[in-house]
Amino acid sequence: MSTYKKSSWLLENEILIFVLASARNDKWQCRFKNPLGKKPRYIRKSTGFSSEALAIEEALRLYREHQSRALLNLRTTRATIESIINDFPEEFTGVNGQMTRAAKKTYWSRFIGDDDISIYTSEDIRRYFRWRVSPASRVETNRKWTPSADTISASTLKMERNLLRKIFIVGEKHGQVAKIPHFPSKFADLEGVHSLPSNNRRGRFNPKKDYQKILIPEFTRIRTGLTNPKWTPVLTDPSLPFHPSNNRWMSISKAQGAFNRTERRSGDGRIFTHLWDRHNYAFFWFMSLLIGNSGIRPAEAAKLRHSDIRLKLDSDGKAYTLINIRESVSKTKKARVAVCRDFHMTFERYLIYRQEIEYRFNVVIDDDDWVFPATNKKEFYLRNRSKYQNVFRPHLQRLGLHKREVKDYPGVFVFFSAYSFRSFFITQRLKHGMDIHTLARNVGSSAKTIATAYDYNENWAFRKQITNHYKGEPSSSLPADLIRHAETWSD
Repeated sequence: MSTYKKSSWLLENEILIFVLASARNDKWQCRFKNPLGKKPRYIRKSTGFSSEALAIEEALRLYREHQSRALLNLRTTRATIESIINDFPEEFTGVNGQMTRAAKKTYWSRFIGDDDISIYTSEDIRRYFRWRVSPASRVETNRKWTPSADTISASTLKMERNLLRKIFIVGEKHGQVAKIPHFPSKFADLEGVHSLPSNNRRGRFNPKKDYQKILIPEFTRIRTGLTNPKWTPVLTDPSLPFHPSNNRWMSISKAQGAFNRTERRSGDGRIFTHLWDRHNYAFFWFMSLLIGNSGIRPAEAAKLRHSDIRLKLDSDGKAYTLINIRESVSKTKKARVAVCRDFHMTFERYLIYRQEIEYRFNVVIDDDDWVFPATNKKEFYLRNRSKYQNVFRPHLQRLGLHKREVKDYPGVFVFFSAYSFRSFFITQRLKHGMDIHTLARNVGSSAKTIATAYDYNENWAFRKQITNHYKGEPSSSLPADLIRHAETWSD
């Protein structure tokens, strides 16, 4: 016992309180067997008191606290959000794992911090969300895409609620949380929260104003630039076939040097005579139109291999582009084959884009290679390009299609992304009378999800189908007394 200046046993030798011989402040510590598990064997803590009476009281409190935790089947002294994420990383993988860590860094660390959440109550959770919707939780950011400066989206809060609840579910599963507290079920009625209809939470292209007047001309411009022979990359030795090591592709700018430099630097020549810029535009062009004509998810498109894109000839002579979505690629983990709406034209674009891959990466393309390979130095061509939104954002912003204020929701914006092309495909197929169940199979979703999350067409779009059965006189020539009441519809 020479280790201690003084010591004393409590509760029939269950607890030892002591002051170390080396202690300068003579504060008492306590030690007792760990009732929560085999490691560590003993719980040892400072009581924080120099008074023996107060130290005894604190030691008894700590002892009872640990006994209570053992009765609740807890296996740790305390649990924090960070400790649960770090101790069970396999529970927080993929996109959800990334969002969980982002929410922890941006919001949870500021309000919950290192709190022991193993004993959190429903009131603690309510306190957090009251803070979350208050101005105090706002984060100053340089992001250009902020949905609203004054309110928070109810769907954002629901997503965050689900991520936070997952922390408690994992904690309870592994004996670190006593009980999962109650989480709010609704946020829309809270002050400072806006709630958009489920079919209006993403940027949706207007068929005439956006697609026909902006996107189609832009895609035509890009295709013209890619197929312009004056701007096409050339081989080091044009008299010999391509070789990934001995006869590589180089930009026309590098090949011509100072010759025709003025022409190359004007207009579209600045883009399509530069290998990096050329591929950036080719990527945006092909991926946008691939999604817009097949309805596949952007994340599915990003993981396609060349063997997944095929051209199939029907018995009537029509050719169809088929996109194979493998089980490992599908969000729903169900394999399917998507049929493109534009027959052979997607495959025609694919062949142009495939050549662009050879230009950019100087490789002999294999069927098992990625259709959209990574361009960063570390993963160059070895992995698929996962951060495709970094390409879509600046292009859509350049076209003035990156965000739009929501009608009837002043100050609230929705944003356009690669997903907007999938939405466009789905809404236009519905508008043109495609059966919702067939559509659901093609895009890998449920009919219910399509009806609630994508269909924003008004009944006017289905006017011909609604009146198709009517056998009476058509209203092609209205009497004058009716015409004066009629208004012309504008899409």
